[in-house]
Amino acid sequence: MKKLLSIFLTIALVFSFATMGVSAAQQGQTGTIYINNIHSETEYKVYKLFDLATMASDGSSYSYKIEEKIEGVDNPWYTFFKSSKATPYFIIDVNGAVTKTDAYTEATAIDFAKEALKYAKDNNITPEADTPTINGSIGKFENLELGYYLVDSSVGALCGLTTTKPTASITVKNLAPTVDKNVQEDSVAGSGTNSWGKANTADIGQEIKFDVSIFAQAGAENYVYHDKMENMIFMEDKSFEVIHHKVNENEKITLDSDDYTFSKMCSDGCSFEVVFTQAFCDTIKANDKIYITYSGKLNESATIGGNGNKNTGWLTYGDANNGVPLHKTEDTITTTYTYGFDIVKTDHNYNKLVGAKFKLYTKASDNTKTYLSLAYNPITNVYRAYNQKMDNEEIRNEIEVLENSQTYAHNFTIARIVGLDNGTYYLEESVAPQGYNKLTTDREFTISGSEIYATFTNTIDGSASVYTYDKGSGIHIENKAGATMPETGGMGTTLFVSLGAIVVLGTGVLLVTKKRMSMIDD
Repeated sequence: MKKLLSIFLTIALVFSFATMGVSAAQQGQTGTIYINNIHSETEYKVYKLFDLATMASDGSSYSYKIEEKIEGVDNPWYTFFKSSKATPYFIIDVNGAVTKTDAYTEATAIDFAKEALKYAKDNNITPEADTPTINGSIGKFENLELGYYLVDSSVGALCGLTTTKPTASITVKNLAPTVDKNVQEDSVAGSGTNSWGKANTADIGQEIKFDVSIFAQAGAENYVYHDKMENMIFMEDKSFEVIHHKVNENEKITLDSDDYTFSKMCSDGCSFEVVFTQAFCDTIKANDKIYITYSGKLNESATIGGNGNKNTGWLTYGDANNGVPLHKTEDTITTTYTYGFDIVKTDHNYNKLVGAKFKLYTKASDNTKTYLSLAYNPITNVYRAYNQKMDNEEIRNEIEVLENSQTYAHNFTIARIVGLDNGTYYLEESVAPQGYNKLTTDREFTISGSEIYATFTNTIDGSASVYTYDKGSGIHIENKAGATMPETGGMGTTLFVSLGAIVVLGTGVLLVTKKRMSMIDD
């Protein structure tokens, strides 16, 4: 019983030492409610439901009453106890004396307390007290008239209660819900583990799966899950699911549109939110969990390397002020990283070469190739994993290595490709620079947690900056010269060609001379 009541809002009974039949009010005593483990950021309210009429000197029995009017004004609680929400549990006679029915048990007291709190809020009933005195982790409501009290907290979770004489003591346990979110590592380049954690790597445009766990509390109120996706797009064409895990019953229920509302119209800057209905919140019990699964993808603005791309989730809950819940959980954050590389094209002397074209692909375990289409920006000369084409982009199946001083101050021959997952990749040369042999073996390389960019050493020559390529940086690809035979600089083949021409010419002259002499003889 105590364990059950420690996590639910119950009704506090405050009483004094007195003899049976002696009015507690005539004794002039007041009561105190202590709140242990109080949360300084949480608001607490106490509502008096009944007056304590009389009680036994040993505290073994009590009698209560409720007035229909207080100082000539209708008592709203009297109206409540005459309604269908309360009459199954309490009988009020013509004199205002209160009798508990057999239907009022430990279990039904929880439901009754929820109904009473809802009634208090719907009817703007003024609490008996709402500002406890706080000393360390203990809060105290003092000078309360003796009676039967309902205790509420702004977090919406229910308070436990232990009653003594003449004070009542509540120990607050696990009132605040918490949220945890994880992202799945699933590399399309073959290095993924399918494990869940706080970080992953992905291509721009690749599906990224997220899993949110809300550790709920009984008495849940105004639960709204918020999700802010940095440089990401919510994938509406992928599965979105909300599951209520009833831990104590070992049951999982998939929620439908009657239980929550999904919206991308957020006033607080988040990307989307899930608003749970109060009817659903009322079904939540201690230790229950709510799971939310969905997918997103990095967009064309994704941060390459560096601090990655954050995805932040949080829950707002509890009493609302102008429709905005007063409480918020700590943020839960996942980070998605994506990387890039440079192709540097030179001859064997590290002279820059232009005009080469490559195709980028990955391999499956059976060596099946998957060629990547890339979005190309002709202004920046940057290629990226394809998500959706922007106005100034072209979709290409080949990477052309160009000289582009507008993007790269070093004016070197380079191509930059960004937005790639960790994994092993291959470059297949489809067109070699003019006069050079095409590669016969595809270039294999691996991205593993960082960019593979070309680096250059900058030196000052007079007033000009001179950039020297740092050999080995980026993906350096060297081409050999083509089929033209090398020249030595000496007579070489020229001598043989010249001698051959002389021999041919001499032979021709000799034939012509002989022919003429033959004609003369005739």
